[in-house]
Amino acid sequence: RQDQIESLVHLLASTGKLADTAPSTNAVKQGKALFRSIGCLACHDQRQDRTTPLSTSVPLGTVADKYSIPGLTAFLQDPLRVRPTGRMPNLSLSPDEARHIASYLLKDIQVEPLLQYTYYEGSWQRLPDFSKLKPKATGKAAHFDVDVGRENQFAIRYSGLLQLPKAGEYTFHLGSDDGSRLLINQREVVKVDGIHPVQFRQATHRLESGIHDLVIEFFEQGGGQELRLDMEGPDIKRQPVTLFLTSSKNVETDNRR
Repeated sequence: RQDQIESLVHLLASTGKLADTAPSTNAVKQGKALFRSIGCLACHDQRQDRTTPLSTSVPLGTVADKYSIPGLTAFLQDPLRVRPTGRMPNLSLSPDEARHIASYLLKDIQVEPLLQYTYYEGSWQRLPDFSKLKPKATGKAAHFDVDVGRENQFAIRYSGLLQLPKAGEYTFHLGSDDGSRLLINQREVVKVDGIHPVQFRQATHRLESGIHDLVIEFFEQGGGQELRLDMEGPDIKRQPVTLFLTSSKNVETDNRR
């Protein structure tokens, strides 16, 4: 039986590679609160203040060895569909709630930073002209985490390489608090400008397969702060764009899901 399992593992591994995205600070924070408030602790008590775990507690083990954030998110939304013989109940989580809990459980996952960012400070009511700003800091990031400087009155410009497996119609879902816009190949795709709580807008564009230049501009005036970019397209359900970033223009396309 062990030989058969190993053969199946090799077959599945040969069909592609696992793509993952790093959790944002905001998602981890919300996921931790949800884990404690919706009943997860009843079966998975991970509190560090206990000298011994509850006898009823089911250990989670090293979650990162078993799941990616998209995979764990799908499982949490409908556990019995993914694992029909399991005992995990359906908690009727929204997609965002499931993603936040998955982010919390996978908060220590290590992902290659494929984004470059430039950080600025200032006060704006709308997206500034980034070409006229003097940066305070630059660096690399694994995701669109806006917690890289002070809490309010700042702006960030992210850039990276987007790898699309097929030509076709791609829909981009951009959400932010406060303003943001997405550019692909130096052309504006979707914009959520101004000061507001988290708002999403979407736009659909036809793009060829291969590598595309991607830029996101973001500013935060005050209050809450969040930045998200999801994508869906040919044979791709809505997923974080960070799953489709690459480090080089000299790579072949693959079929990451």
